[in-house]
Amino acid sequence: MNGRAKRAIGVDIGSRRIKVVALKKSKKGIELERFHIESLPPGCIVDHQITDSFRLSEVLADLGRKTKIRGKEVCSSLYGKGIAIKKILTDSMSDAELASAISYEAEQNFSFDTREVCLDYIPLPQELDTEGMEVLLVAAKNDLVHSTIDVLRDSGSQLGLLEVEPFALQAALTESGDIDETSTIAVLQIGFQTSTITLFHEGQFEGSRDINIAGRTYIEELIRQRGVSFERATAMLAREKLTPADEGALEEVTRKIGERFAGAVVRAFPTSFGSAAEKPVSHILLCGGGAHLPGIVSILSEKFDVTTEIADPLSFVLPSIDGRDDERKAVAPDLATAVGLALRGLGDLYPGFNLMPDVERKGGRRSRLAGASVILPILGFALMLLAMVITTIVQENKLGILRHEVMKIKGEVAVYAAKIAVVEELTSKRKDIVERINLIEKLDHDRFLRLHILDEINRALPRLTWLTSVREEGGGGQGITFTIQGVTSSNLKVAAFMGNLVASPYLTNVDLTVTEKSEIANTSVTKFTLIATVNAAQKEKPPPQPKEDALARGMRVIREGRPSSP
Repeated sequence: MNGRAKRAIGVDIGSRRIKVVALKKSKKGIELERFHIESLPPGCIVDHQITDSFRLSEVLADLGRKTKIRGKEVCSSLYGKGIAIKKILTDSMSDAELASAISYEAEQNFSFDTREVCLDYIPLPQELDTEGMEVLLVAAKNDLVHSTIDVLRDSGSQLGLLEVEPFALQAALTESGDIDETSTIAVLQIGFQTSTITLFHEGQFEGSRDINIAGRTYIEELIRQRGVSFERATAMLAREKLTPADEGALEEVTRKIGERFAGAVVRAFPTSFGSAAEKPVSHILLCGGGAHLPGIVSILSEKFDVTTEIADPLSFVLPSIDGRDDERKAVAPDLATAVGLALRGLGDLYPGFNLMPDVERKGGRRSRLAGASVILPILGFALMLLAMVITTIVQENKLGILRHEVMKIKGEVAVYAAKIAVVEELTSKRKDIVERINLIEKLDHDRFLRLHILDEINRALPRLTWLTSVREEGGGGQGITFTIQGVTSSNLKVAAFMGNLVASPYLTNVDLTVTEKSEIANTSVTKFTLIATVNAAQKEKPPPQPKEDALARGMRVIREGRPSSP
């Protein structure tokens, strides 16, 4: 999008919902023309990747008809593992020199081939007494960019700007007055599959990290504790028809997951949170569908001792005329990215990127020819007309040859139709057999894994240390995690136990989550809780089989009637 538009539409495609915001700029200010949130069928987007573009396009097309955005130019965003943002320092140079050198700078600072990504950059404001210049560089994988463009095009809308999510948030929260140039702000975008922590220091982007604790984590923990369905767990989070038992379980889960969430935030940005912070955060803002999770505001505020509140990215818009102000305020945190995208579409008031390839940008090349002399367009039109005539004659001749070839091929297809059907049937059966074999191999591979891990934990146990609980959690894409609880005589035993676990090649990420003094039978003891993750590299190898002892080997030799070997 170029220039200063009077209307702009932001479309935020999340893992569970699509958010649409349409803004209008008038003499009175910025008006909210419409907003809408639509749920997505499960499986359309997994790990920030579009996995079912057909169904996603259908939902977008239906949403376009409801919100009257079908056929219009929209702004959307990218997020997740396919995005890389980096602040680089380079020699001072002009805009033209920087544009020529940006591919080289990207190759020096990113570990991928620049031909496989779409690049954009922003020169940052420079201090007068500094040498060189700082540039904010962003790269997105081509398949992520083109899948987003294709799915919007297939739905009947045209993409005008493709932003990176942190800068859409920056636009929305700067306009609402939440991000200023005097402090460090942490924005926690809590989604369904993951949460994103973005820092803004003195009004500028500082960094962004993803953590795997989000709304789904709360739902899964409620399902484990209460044995309820996914739908009921979701309703419990919304505090719908809670029994006293539900209230207790919800309070326990929110406290437990909230503490884990706060710990993950510290590990993501140790220089901004905690006692060793170099740039301490002064304010935390919550956005996204999980901003209203029970207890999250109080837990974060208590943990970090800073003001924590739910953001209202629509606080700057004029009151609506449709009477939906209360509804708008309730869903405002979930609309933050969509609001920022619409603001980016209204003009270049805020720094940001456009990762659309040049060939996809509307009028990108034509605008550069607008200042040429009058003769060039006339000459170009004449040459184009001549080329069209020649092309038409050549194509007519080729078309006649192709018609003859098509008739010939149709005859051959009729002959081989029955054989093709047999081949397709055999291919389908072969695929089914391969899937079953792969499943059997996977089950056979993992049958000794957990037994061996328990043996590793037992070997690592020091004297005067007893285990009270060993639970397996996780699995799938996040790896297998064991939560180990026990009792010992002192903290030194806990440290020795952790050291033994760390030394094991089968366990990694050993972390002490709880340690407390207690008393059993008038004896002072230490209760502890550890978390350890199965080493992914070792998980790929089959665990060693139990060795046969001497007695068993001797009995086997007698039965087989052959000499024993040591």
